[in-house]
Amino acid sequence: MTSMVDALRQAASVIAAAEIDRRVHAVSDDELMDVVAAAGALLRRVEGALVEGVGEIADRSRSIERDARLTT
Repeated sequence: MTSMVDALRQAASVIAAAEIDRRVHAVSDDELMDVVAAAGALLRRVEGALVEGVGEIADRSRSIERDARLTT
């Protein structure tokens, strides 16, 4: 099974290799709409991972003594 970190790094690498930010100016209107929809779906997944991760860090930090916390 791929670790979460490896999966996120692979996704970032694939997106970077696609050069979407450079190529988006040359696509058709239909493809542009599809790019925006797909990017929005990806963004929602990434934001969800960030929200869950930050929430987990906060929960763990509250449950241990102050000097061992992940956050201050």
